[in-house]
Amino acid sequence: DIGKLKFSIEEILGAEYAKIDQADTAAVDRRIHKAEITSAEIKPASIALSQAFKNKGLRKNGTNYIFYADAGEAPIMSAELNSTVSAKNSHGAIVKNFTAGCYAKDVDLSVGYSLPTATLDITYPDNHHAMVSDPYTLHYTIAENQFKDGNGSQALYLNLGRAVNVAKNPALLTLNTATAVVDGLSSTQQINQRVTYIYGRANVPSPQTFIGKEHNITVNYEVYCDEDAGCVRSDFGLGDLSESEDTIRWYIMKGFNTTPNSTNFLMDYSNPQAMNRSTSCGPHGVATHMDVTRTSPNILSVEVVGSLPYRDVVVYSPSHRYLTYDAIDATATKHRLKTSAMPDKQNWLGKGDLGSTVDDKASVGNGLQKLNW
Repeated sequence: DIGKLKFSIEEILGAEYAKIDQADTAAVDRRIHKAEITSAEIKPASIALSQAFKNKGLRKNGTNYIFYADAGEAPIMSAELNSTVSAKNSHGAIVKNFTAGCYAKDVDLSVGYSLPTATLDITYPDNHHAMVSDPYTLHYTIAENQFKDGNGSQALYLNLGRAVNVAKNPALLTLNTATAVVDGLSSTQQINQRVTYIYGRANVPSPQTFIGKEHNITVNYEVYCDEDAGCVRSDFGLGDLSESEDTIRWYIMKGFNTTPNSTNFLMDYSNPQAMNRSTSCGPHGVATHMDVTRTSPNILSVEVVGSLPYRDVVVYSPSHRYLTYDAIDATATKHRLKTSAMPDKQNWLGKGDLGSTVDDKASVGNGLQKLNW
């Protein structure tokens, strides 16, 4: 193992050189004084670095994808890089004394990477994080107090940060070579991993208009790519995605799958509900409201209780902030969806100012229709 060799020389009482004088000389005066010397320090002969890469996001056609996420959600949505350093002797065995409070020392690590379009946001397991703007080398440390019995580890969660109100184009991170250094020893390992960061959102085209009292609303997951700002979808494996139903620069995600290391990104809606801001436009005196339930990870079922037509606003919250988007409100946590439930054919729609009663057929036909109200 490792440590320091310490030599101590002293006479054994009863076998000392001046024992012959024991009758008239005290033991403390006839013994040669103790001598101590540290003659050598045994250090590790080598260190071994291992790097474990985990994609905690999605995969599509063999490509790694990570949603842009802030530091608070990086542990569940990130590229995780787990570095382990082992101290060894000349026979390749791990030396147990390279441990906290004993002979362990801080080990400095560096990882070569490229990230042309964004700043790397590194989050640690204890929730502190650091921004790295150097697009070439990531520096960090496995502290001596992280070592036990010759092994020490440090996990990093790599993301690019996220604001709820600022959509960003995809960015490609490439992790190249990692190196560990301590006390003149070094170890290198090739990582050779690539991951594409994408800005995602949950989205339902608004308003939603349907006939009858019951309706299923499908929530789409979409990714942002602004071609006018230089985003080429095919460069990021997104060329086969179709456009959002209601917004330019957004594309509906198809063919993406979670990985064994990722949290299911499909939304677990937080108490979806109608805000009941409106009352029925139908017969007076009939109380009307809308019930909302989640029937699958991306389906909201709405039911109008009362008379039609009825309009309301449905509110739902993605379970993760990395799927929340509001171009106006930087503090938004909810999505709002306008809904309109219309009656079946021949149902009464309302009375105009000129005294004419119209039904829902008034909006059907060729050419333009003019109604005076």
